[in-house]
Amino acid sequence: MKRKFQTILVVVALSFSLLLFPLATNSFAWSGEYTENEIGDRQYIGTVMTRDNGDVHALGVGCTEGLFEIKIVSDRGPLDERDIRVRFDSKKVSFWSVSEGPSSNGLSSLEFSDPERLFSLIKKAKTMAVQFYTYSGAAITTKFSVKGASAILSKLKKAGCKL
Repeated sequence: MKRKFQTILVVVALSFSLLLFPLATNSFAWSGEYTENEIGDRQYIGTVMTRDNGDVHALGVGCTEGLFEIKIVSDRGPLDERDIRVRFDSKKVSFWSVSEGPSSNGLSSLEFSDPERLFSLIKKAKTMAVQFYTYSGAAITTKFSVKGASAILSKLKKAGCKL
């Protein structure tokens, strides 16, 4: 129950952030907020967003009372659970397993498996290019500016994640 509650909250927070996202074609720096959820769990959700060709995508890194998750959120409709292609700083492509995350308000999400290992790579990178797919088979490619991810590490630890 706790995990389900937290994942829904991440999507709601990202949904709100996407509503405030400026109409631009680029990637923005990390933003986030440390809070307590409705049942008193410590929580931090950091996001970095892009807008590509009118589509909005967010990379969310969240911790709720020690539960660590990384998600991709998109407004492109239902997302396919096939492996995501990831490339850090124009280096070699790697493939990451994902599972379908919650959907809310026209947004869909994918949750990365092994988020701790992924975050260790994000912290060292400046950019993270990703390719994922909709259920209809359309490929979505976007690039997040992940520079400065180390700056959110202390907030994630404050929310109980041991990274």
